[in-house]
Amino acid sequence: MVDGKKIRKLREAADITQREMAQFSGVTQAQMSYIEDCLRQPTVGVLAQIAKKLGVKIDDLLKVNN
Repeated sequence: MVDGKKIRKLREAADITQREMAQFSGVTQAQMSYIEDCLRQPTVGVLAQIAKKLGVKIDDLLKVNN
């Protein structure tokens, strides 16, 4: 499962707006908001784009269940 809060934290730390991230990832700003609020899970393609823009691996955006 994707950790939307982690995406938001990394995006803000990189000084990327939600709109910029949405455009780069090929989704609407509303969809990006839903992803960051953990209301929707992104497709693998969108997740790959988010990871690319943030400069991290997809694994870094997943929740770890211990």
